[in-house]
Amino acid sequence: MMGGLSLGGRVFLLAFILEIGVVPAVSQEVTARLQGIVTDTSGSVIPGVGLTAANVSTGFVTRVTSDASGYYIFPSLVAGTYQLTAERSSFTTKVISGITLSVAQQATMDVVLQVGQLTQEVQVQGAAPLVDTTNAGLGTTISEQPILDLPLNLRRTGTLATLVPATIDTTGRSLSSANGNGSGFNITALAVPGAALPAI
Repeated sequence: MMGGLSLGGRVFLLAFILEIGVVPAVSQEVTARLQGIVTDTSGSVIPGVGLTAANVSTGFVTRVTSDASGYYIFPSLVAGTYQLTAERSSFTTKVISGITLSVAQQATMDVVLQVGQLTQEVQVQGAAPLVDTTNAGLGTTISEQPILDLPLNLRRTGTLATLVPATIDTTGRSLSSANGNGSGFNITALAVPGAALPAI
């Protein structure tokens, strides 16, 4: 015994610490990214533009500034609906509403500013659907109530995956089969558009 721990106890403690250290590395992305280029009406890029993304539901505001190439990026926004505001002296303020971001989405929203006074404001309502040309991955956000309404027999949390649109259970079992294990919610295989996944 050393320090109150046997050799086996010290090995277990070391394994536990190492496991804790690995957990953050395998976590899944739960936010979205919004990026774009700020230009004037002639197509010239505008650096130093202050941009804010305001979450409509929570009121939380994130701020960034366009770089020398006019490029801006909000690398980590919680999924939701946003209002994007762009401001720079000698240009009118541009406000774009109705930007809806989903989990893991990498969206592009270019901004065009008009020459004018900063106090003047141009509003764009109901922004067009954002198209992600850099990533084929899709994400979705599921509200609390559909999860609470699921009949999670035997607490088979893999059933939650079937809430994602176009995701189906491909286990191919029945309640009387070995795979069924007496439960209609014992999912061992799932299929989503473009891939087949093991159940959670």
